[in-house]
Amino acid sequence: MHSMVKDFSNPAAILFFGAGAGNFIMTTSMIDSLKEIYDLHIFFKQEHVYNLASIHYDNIHRFSLGKTFDLKDFLVIRKKIRTINAKVFITTFQDPRRILLLYAYSAFIPRIVSGYDHYNRVKNEKTPSHELDRYNWVLKDLDITIKKQVPNISNWNWEKFEWKFNFPMEDSIIFHIGPSAEEANISKNIPPDLIVSIINEIPADVREKVIIGIGSSHEKKIVQEVKTKTGSKINTLSGMLNISQLCYLISKSRLIVTSDSAPMHFALALQKKVLALFGPTDYRVTGPYGSRNNYLVLTSNMNCSPCAKYGRISCKENAKCMEAFDKNEVLKSFFNLLDR
Repeated sequence: MHSMVKDFSNPAAILFFGAGAGNFIMTTSMIDSLKEIYDLHIFFKQEHVYNLASIHYDNIHRFSLGKTFDLKDFLVIRKKIRTINAKVFITTFQDPRRILLLYAYSAFIPRIVSGYDHYNRVKNEKTPSHELDRYNWVLKDLDITIKKQVPNISNWNWEKFEWKFNFPMEDSIIFHIGPSAEEANISKNIPPDLIVSIINEIPADVREKVIIGIGSSHEKKIVQEVKTKTGSKINTLSGMLNISQLCYLISKSRLIVTSDSAPMHFALALQKKVLALFGPTDYRVTGPYGSRNNYLVLTSNMNCSPCAKYGRISCKENAKCMEAFDKNEVLKSFFNLLDR
Protein backbone atom coordinates (compact mmCIF):
# COMPACT_ATOMS: atom_id res chain seq x y z
CA MET A 1 0.00 0.00 0.00
CA HIS A 2 1.08 3.58 -0.61
CA SER A 3 2.15 5.56 2.40
CA MET A 4 -0.10 8.53 3.09
CA VAL A 5 2.70 11.05 2.55
CA LYS A 6 2.57 13.37 -0.40
CA ASP A 7 5.51 12.96 -2.74
CA PHE A 8 5.63 15.25 -5.76
CA SER A 9 8.07 12.89 -7.42
CA ASN A 10 5.03 10.65 -7.90
CA PRO A 11 3.43 10.97 -11.33
CA ALA A 12 0.56 13.42 -11.49
CA ALA A 13 -2.94 11.99 -11.57
CA ILE A 14 -5.89 13.51 -13.39
CA LEU A 15 -9.44 13.12 -12.19
CA PHE A 16 -12.40 13.96 -14.40
CA PHE A 17 -15.89 14.63 -13.04
CA GLY A 18 -18.93 15.09 -15.20
CA ALA A 19 -21.36 14.72 -12.33
CA GLY A 20 -23.26 17.26 -10.25
CA ALA A 21 -22.56 18.88 -6.92
CA GLY A 22 -24.00 16.00 -4.89
CA ASN A 23 -21.71 13.55 -6.62
CA PHE A 24 -18.76 15.83 -5.92
CA ILE A 25 -19.49 15.77 -2.20
CA MET A 26 -19.59 11.97 -2.23
CA THR A 27 -16.23 11.80 -3.98
CA THR A 28 -14.41 14.05 -1.51
CA SER A 29 -13.22 11.01 0.46
CA MET A 30 -11.61 9.63 -2.69
CA ILE A 31 -10.09 12.98 -3.64
CA ASP A 32 -8.68 13.49 -0.14
CA SER A 33 -6.92 10.13 -0.33
CA LEU A 34 -5.61 10.72 -3.85
CA LYS A 35 -4.25 14.21 -3.24
CA GLU A 36 -2.05 12.92 -0.42
CA ILE A 37 -0.33 10.58 -2.87
CA TYR A 38 -0.35 12.38 -6.19
CA ASP A 39 0.17 15.85 -7.55
CA LEU A 40 -3.53 15.79 -8.35
CA HIS A 41 -5.11 17.81 -11.13
CA ILE A 42 -8.90 17.79 -11.15
CA PHE A 43 -10.98 18.51 -14.24
CA PHE A 44 -14.64 19.40 -13.77
CA LYS A 45 -17.41 19.69 -16.30
CA GLN A 46 -20.07 21.79 -14.62
CA GLU A 47 -19.43 25.38 -13.61
CA HIS A 48 -21.25 25.28 -10.26
CA VAL A 49 -19.25 22.25 -9.18
CA TYR A 50 -16.08 23.94 -10.34
CA ASN A 51 -16.84 26.99 -8.19
CA LEU A 52 -17.50 24.78 -5.19
CA ALA A 53 -14.38 22.70 -5.67
CA SER A 54 -12.05 25.64 -6.27
CA ILE A 55 -12.71 26.80 -2.71
CA HIS A 56 -11.11 23.69 -1.30
CA TYR A 57 -8.70 22.16 -3.83
CA ASP A 58 -5.71 23.33 -5.80
CA ASN A 59 -5.10 22.58 -9.47
CA ILE A 60 -8.72 22.83 -10.58
CA HIS A 61 -9.55 22.96 -14.28
CA ARG A 62 -12.92 23.46 -15.92
CA PHE A 63 -13.97 22.07 -19.26
CA SER A 64 -17.18 22.21 -21.31
CA LEU A 65 -17.53 18.66 -22.54
CA GLY A 66 -21.02 18.31 -23.97
CA LYS A 67 -23.09 15.40 -25.17
CA THR A 68 -21.51 15.67 -28.59
CA PHE A 69 -17.82 15.76 -29.44
CA ASP A 70 -16.35 19.25 -29.86
CA LEU A 71 -12.94 19.29 -31.57
CA LYS A 72 -12.03 22.78 -30.28
CA ASP A 73 -12.73 21.81 -26.66
CA PHE A 74 -10.87 18.55 -27.16
CA LEU A 75 -7.70 20.27 -28.38
CA VAL A 76 -7.73 22.80 -25.53
CA ILE A 77 -8.18 20.16 -22.85
CA ARG A 78 -5.63 17.82 -24.43
CA LYS A 79 -3.06 20.63 -24.39
CA LYS A 80 -3.64 21.17 -20.65
CA ILE A 81 -3.34 17.46 -19.96
CA ARG A 82 -0.06 17.19 -21.87
CA THR A 83 1.50 20.07 -19.92
CA ILE A 84 0.78 18.20 -16.68
CA ASN A 85 2.71 15.18 -17.97
CA ALA A 86 0.46 12.79 -16.05
CA LYS A 87 1.25 9.11 -15.76
CA VAL A 88 -2.09 8.08 -14.28
CA PHE A 89 -5.51 8.97 -15.63
CA ILE A 90 -8.51 8.47 -13.32
CA THR A 91 -12.15 8.79 -14.33
CA THR A 92 -15.41 8.34 -12.47
CA PHE A 93 -17.90 5.76 -13.65
CA GLN A 94 -20.52 8.22 -14.91
CA ASP A 95 -18.28 9.97 -17.39
CA PRO A 96 -18.73 9.56 -21.16
CA ARG A 97 -15.98 6.98 -21.16
CA ARG A 98 -15.04 6.84 -24.83
CA ILE A 99 -14.34 10.57 -25.08
CA LEU A 100 -12.40 10.67 -21.81
CA LEU A 101 -10.28 7.70 -22.78
CA LEU A 102 -9.55 9.46 -26.05
CA TYR A 103 -8.13 12.34 -24.01
CA ALA A 104 -5.95 9.93 -22.06
CA TYR A 105 -4.59 8.12 -25.09
CA SER A 106 -3.98 11.32 -27.04
CA ALA A 107 -1.96 12.72 -24.13
CA PHE A 108 0.14 9.52 -23.96
CA ILE A 109 -0.91 8.66 -20.41
CA PRO A 110 0.22 5.06 -19.81
CA ARG A 111 -2.15 4.03 -17.01
CA ILE A 112 -5.93 4.43 -16.97
CA VAL A 113 -8.13 3.64 -13.98
CA SER A 114 -11.86 3.91 -14.56
CA GLY A 115 -14.66 3.54 -12.06
CA TYR A 116 -16.89 2.89 -15.06
CA ASP A 117 -15.46 -0.64 -15.14
CA HIS A 118 -16.76 -1.25 -11.62
CA TYR A 119 -20.15 0.13 -12.61
CA ASN A 120 -20.39 -2.45 -15.39
CA ARG A 121 -19.53 -5.25 -12.97
CA VAL A 122 -22.34 -4.44 -10.54
CA LYS A 123 -25.11 -2.88 -12.63
CA ASN A 124 -27.01 -6.16 -12.90
CA GLU A 125 -26.78 -7.09 -9.22
CA LYS A 126 -30.05 -7.50 -7.31
CA THR A 127 -28.58 -5.38 -4.52
CA PRO A 128 -26.80 -2.45 -6.21
CA SER A 129 -23.62 -1.08 -4.72
CA HIS A 130 -23.58 2.49 -3.48
CA GLU A 131 -21.59 5.03 -5.48
CA LEU A 132 -19.20 5.60 -2.59
CA ASP A 133 -18.25 1.93 -2.65
CA ARG A 134 -17.38 2.14 -6.32
CA TYR A 135 -15.25 5.23 -5.77
CA ASN A 136 -13.40 3.38 -3.03
CA TRP A 137 -12.79 0.49 -5.42
CA VAL A 138 -10.95 2.93 -7.68
CA LEU A 139 -8.58 3.64 -4.78
CA LYS A 140 -8.03 -0.09 -4.31
CA ASP A 141 -7.13 -0.38 -8.02
CA LEU A 142 -4.40 2.19 -7.34
CA ASP A 143 -3.24 0.27 -4.26
CA ILE A 144 -4.16 3.20 -2.00
CA THR A 145 -5.38 2.80 1.55
CA ILE A 146 -8.86 4.23 1.96
CA LYS A 147 -8.51 7.14 4.34
CA LYS A 148 -12.18 7.50 5.25
CA GLN A 149 -15.35 5.82 4.10
CA VAL A 150 -17.83 8.66 4.58
CA PRO A 151 -17.35 12.27 3.36
CA ASN A 152 -17.08 14.84 6.11
CA ILE A 153 -16.98 18.47 5.04
CA SER A 154 -17.70 20.02 8.43
CA ASN A 155 -14.27 21.64 8.54
CA TRP A 156 -14.64 23.41 5.19
CA ASN A 157 -14.81 27.20 5.31
CA TRP A 158 -18.13 27.81 3.64
CA GLU A 159 -18.91 31.32 2.48
CA LYS A 160 -20.68 33.09 5.32
CA PHE A 161 -23.14 35.76 4.28
CA GLU A 162 -25.00 38.58 5.94
CA TRP A 163 -28.36 37.34 7.16
CA LYS A 164 -30.89 40.02 6.16
CA PHE A 165 -34.06 38.06 6.83
CA ASN A 166 -36.47 38.22 9.74
CA PHE A 167 -36.52 34.46 10.25
CA PRO A 168 -33.80 32.41 11.97
CA MET A 169 -31.03 30.52 10.23
CA GLU A 170 -30.06 28.59 13.38
CA ASP A 171 -32.04 25.34 13.87
CA SER A 172 -34.02 25.96 10.70
CA ILE A 173 -36.17 23.23 9.14
CA ILE A 174 -35.52 23.12 5.41
CA PHE A 175 -37.77 21.74 2.68
CA HIS A 176 -35.89 21.23 -0.57
CA ILE A 177 -38.33 20.75 -3.44
CA GLY A 178 -36.01 18.87 -5.78
CA PRO A 179 -32.89 18.99 -7.97
CA SER A 180 -33.01 22.56 -9.35
CA ALA A 181 -36.79 22.06 -9.60
CA GLU A 182 -36.38 22.12 -13.37
CA GLU A 183 -38.30 20.09 -15.91
CA ALA A 184 -35.44 17.66 -16.51
CA ASN A 185 -35.62 16.52 -12.90
CA ILE A 186 -39.33 16.93 -12.32
CA SER A 187 -39.68 13.24 -11.48
CA LYS A 188 -37.66 13.80 -8.30
CA ASN A 189 -39.58 16.82 -7.00
CA ILE A 190 -41.58 16.60 -3.77
CA PRO A 191 -45.24 17.43 -4.52
CA PRO A 192 -46.46 20.71 -2.97
CA ASP A 193 -49.43 18.96 -1.32
CA LEU A 194 -47.09 16.67 0.61
CA ILE A 195 -45.10 19.66 1.88
CA VAL A 196 -48.35 21.40 2.83
CA SER A 197 -49.53 18.36 4.81
CA ILE A 198 -46.34 18.42 6.90
CA ILE A 199 -46.34 22.17 7.49
CA ASN A 200 -49.94 22.13 8.65
CA GLU A 201 -48.97 19.74 11.45
CA ILE A 202 -45.95 21.73 12.64
CA PRO A 203 -46.54 23.76 15.83
CA ALA A 204 -46.61 27.53 15.34
CA ASP A 205 -43.42 28.16 17.34
CA VAL A 206 -41.52 25.70 15.13
CA ARG A 207 -43.16 26.78 11.88
CA GLU A 208 -41.42 30.17 12.00
CA LYS A 209 -38.15 28.29 11.50
CA VAL A 210 -39.33 26.58 8.31
CA ILE A 211 -37.57 27.48 5.05
CA ILE A 212 -39.03 26.24 1.77
CA GLY A 213 -37.02 26.58 -1.40
CA ILE A 214 -33.22 26.69 -1.25
CA GLY A 215 -32.55 26.01 -4.92
CA SER A 216 -32.95 27.99 -8.11
CA SER A 217 -35.56 30.60 -8.97
CA HIS A 218 -37.45 27.87 -10.83
CA GLU A 219 -38.89 26.88 -7.44
CA LYS A 220 -40.78 30.12 -6.88
CA LYS A 221 -44.00 28.96 -8.52
CA ILE A 222 -44.10 25.84 -6.32
CA VAL A 223 -43.27 27.85 -3.20
CA GLN A 224 -46.12 30.23 -3.96
CA GLU A 225 -48.50 27.28 -4.27
CA VAL A 226 -47.41 26.05 -0.82
CA LYS A 227 -47.90 29.55 0.61
CA THR A 228 -51.41 29.73 -0.78
CA LYS A 229 -52.46 26.32 0.51
CA THR A 230 -51.02 26.75 4.02
CA GLY A 231 -52.39 30.26 4.44
CA SER A 232 -49.28 31.22 6.38
CA LYS A 233 -46.15 33.21 5.85
CA ILE A 234 -43.51 30.94 4.36
CA ASN A 235 -39.80 31.70 4.45
CA THR A 236 -38.02 31.08 1.16
CA LEU A 237 -34.54 31.56 -0.29
CA SER A 238 -35.20 30.32 -3.82
CA GLY A 239 -32.67 31.74 -6.25
CA MET A 240 -30.82 33.67 -3.52
CA LEU A 241 -27.95 31.33 -2.56
CA ASN A 242 -24.82 30.10 -4.24
CA ILE A 243 -23.70 26.57 -3.40
CA SER A 244 -21.20 27.65 -0.77
CA GLN A 245 -23.82 29.76 1.02
CA LEU A 246 -26.28 26.89 0.75
CA CYS A 247 -23.86 24.59 2.53
CA TYR A 248 -23.34 27.19 5.26
CA LEU A 249 -27.12 27.45 5.73
CA ILE A 250 -27.48 23.66 5.91
CA SER A 251 -24.69 23.49 8.49
CA LYS A 252 -26.85 25.65 10.77
CA SER A 253 -30.08 23.72 10.21
CA ARG A 254 -31.88 21.23 12.41
CA LEU A 255 -33.45 19.04 9.71
CA ILE A 256 -33.81 18.95 5.95
CA VAL A 257 -36.62 17.23 4.01
CA THR A 258 -35.50 16.48 0.48
CA SER A 259 -35.63 14.09 -2.44
CA ASP A 260 -32.59 12.54 -4.13
CA SER A 261 -30.54 15.72 -4.61
CA ALA A 262 -27.30 17.56 -3.91
CA PRO A 263 -28.58 19.20 -0.68
CA MET A 264 -29.28 15.70 0.65
CA HIS A 265 -25.60 14.82 0.23
CA PHE A 266 -24.49 18.19 1.61
CA ALA A 267 -26.59 17.68 4.74
CA LEU A 268 -25.32 14.14 5.31
CA ALA A 269 -21.70 15.19 4.84
CA LEU A 270 -22.35 17.94 7.38
CA GLN A 271 -23.87 15.35 9.73
CA LYS A 272 -27.29 16.97 9.76
CA LYS A 273 -30.66 15.20 10.04
CA VAL A 274 -32.21 14.21 6.71
CA LEU A 275 -35.62 12.87 5.70
CA ALA A 276 -35.07 11.60 2.15
CA LEU A 277 -37.99 10.75 -0.16
CA PHE A 278 -37.09 8.45 -3.05
CA GLY A 279 -39.35 7.85 -6.05
CA PRO A 280 -37.75 7.06 -9.43
CA THR A 281 -34.20 6.61 -8.17
CA ASP A 282 -32.66 3.84 -6.07
CA TYR A 283 -31.58 4.88 -2.57
CA ARG A 284 -29.21 1.90 -2.45
CA VAL A 285 -27.18 3.51 -5.25
CA THR A 286 -27.41 7.25 -4.66
CA GLY A 287 -29.05 7.49 -1.26
CA PRO A 288 -27.76 8.29 2.22
CA TYR A 289 -24.51 6.73 3.30
CA GLY A 290 -23.25 6.54 6.85
CA SER A 291 -24.81 6.53 10.31
CA ARG A 292 -28.54 5.84 10.22
CA ASN A 293 -28.95 8.00 13.32
CA ASN A 294 -28.93 11.05 11.07
CA TYR A 295 -31.43 10.05 8.40
CA LEU A 296 -34.57 8.20 7.40
CA VAL A 297 -35.36 7.04 3.87
CA LEU A 298 -38.91 6.64 2.60
CA THR A 299 -39.62 4.97 -0.73
CA SER A 300 -42.66 5.25 -2.96
CA ASN A 301 -45.50 2.73 -2.72
CA MET A 302 -45.65 2.21 -6.49
CA ASN A 303 -44.47 -1.11 -7.91
CA CYS A 304 -42.55 0.58 -10.72
CA SER A 305 -40.36 2.49 -8.26
CA PRO A 306 -37.40 2.70 -8.58
CA CYS A 307 -37.50 2.84 -12.35
CA ALA A 308 -34.00 4.25 -12.87
CA LYS A 309 -30.86 4.38 -10.77
CA TYR A 310 -30.29 8.03 -11.63
CA GLY A 311 -33.70 9.31 -12.72
CA ARG A 312 -32.65 9.98 -16.30
CA ILE A 313 -35.38 8.19 -18.19
CA SER A 314 -38.73 9.51 -19.35
CA CYS A 315 -41.44 8.55 -16.87
CA LYS A 316 -44.52 6.98 -18.48
CA GLU A 317 -46.52 7.47 -15.28
CA ASN A 318 -45.97 11.25 -15.06
CA ALA A 319 -43.93 10.91 -11.84
CA LYS A 320 -46.83 9.46 -9.85
CA CYS A 321 -44.32 7.73 -7.56
CA MET A 322 -43.52 11.06 -5.89
CA GLU A 323 -47.22 11.47 -5.13
CA ALA A 324 -47.68 7.95 -3.78
CA PHE A 325 -46.09 8.39 -0.35
CA ASP A 326 -48.22 7.61 2.68
CA LYS A 327 -48.71 11.04 4.28
CA ASN A 328 -49.08 9.56 7.75
CA GLU A 329 -45.82 7.69 7.35
CA VAL A 330 -44.06 10.86 6.16
CA LEU A 331 -45.42 12.83 9.11
CA LYS A 332 -44.40 10.12 11.59
CA SER A 333 -40.87 10.01 10.14
CA PHE A 334 -40.60 13.80 10.13
CA PHE A 335 -41.42 14.17 13.85
CA ASN A 336 -39.33 11.10 14.68
CA LEU A 337 -36.25 12.80 13.22
CA LEU A 338 -37.17 16.20 14.65
CA ASP A 339 -37.26 14.80 18.18
CA ARG A 340 -33.97 12.89 17.97
